[in-house]
Amino acid sequence: MVLLHTDYGRNLVRERLEKELSAVFVGEVRVGGVHGSLLSEFSLSDISIEDAQGEVAITIGLVTVDYSISQLVHKTIMIDSLLLDEVYVNGVRDSDGTINLAQLIQQSDDDSPLPWRVSVPKIAVRNSSASFRDGLRNSGIQEFSLDASLTFDEGILRAELTTLKALVVPPSLKVDGPAANGVPFSLRGILEMGLETVAVQSLEAKLGDAIVSLPTLLLQDDGHTNADAKVILPASMVRLFDPTTPLLAD
Repeated sequence: MVLLHTDYGRNLVRERLEKELSAVFVGEVRVGGVHGSLLSEFSLSDISIEDAQGEVAITIGLVTVDYSISQLVHKTIMIDSLLLDEVYVNGVRDSDGTINLAQLIQQSDDDSPLPWRVSVPKIAVRNSSASFRDGLRNSGIQEFSLDASLTFDEGILRAELTTLKALVVPPSLKVDGPAANGVPFSLRGILEMGLETVAVQSLEAKLGDAIVSLPTLLLQDDGHTNADAKVILPASMVRLFDPTTPLLAD
């Protein structure tokens, strides 16, 4: 036990952990360091997981684990809290349509249930992001965070997501093109996604010289929508709303 509190002991654990995780994933797994007490609360830093092509698919800046070692005698892994900070996920779709993230885990013929019970009542992900590359198109998520809980018992995995926040990348909605009769059209905005809401900040639509701007558009999961709108119309379009203006020529 004393060895686990030394740099030498923590390095042995780091090497063993890399070996065990590399047997689980198709690519190599690297762990930069192990810190703290392995008997209660410890952290792992600079973790990277490669995909089958040898490209880094996932990196984690820091994983902090607070667990109860006494529960191990009951074949229970009780993690009081699990914090993942600065997670980055790199998704890639190959030319054959295969997504690298879908094939990160080694295939196994052993389908027997895990004899251990796992309980993680508090999971937090902070300061994280993701990207996805599909040919020439790139998309992703920034400023990603979530709070959740997880249990695994008798082969059944249960997870509950309590909060989720993310900024879609590219964050700005950007649509340009001609509308009817060649009138120029553009749409701009910033997307923010949550567990119960989708917000669009600084939304602005232009059709010719007409402008409709919404500083905030909030779409809630109960169907309610909140928005403040500002409309700027050129004189030629204002006349369309004049009740004395004939819409059809004689």
